[in-house]
Amino acid sequence: MSLSKWFEARAKKLHWYEWWMVKWSAVVFGVFIAKIWPPVLSLDWYWYLIISLILALIPGYKYLFAK
Repeated sequence: MSLSKWFEARAKKLHWYEWWMVKWSAVVFGVFIAKIWPPVLSLDWYWYLIISLILALIPGYKYLFAK
């Protein structure tokens, strides 16, 4: 069994609220990184928008167009 299949099998066992907790833990971790490394916050607002759009491309494409 490959590592990705193992992760997929484990992910199917999580409930919606557990996914919610995982997502919010990532947000809090991002705030933590911004707190301990201030240069992250010195970027202009549009860089954050560009980065978020790039990161959303593959999951968004799979969600909308994958069969």
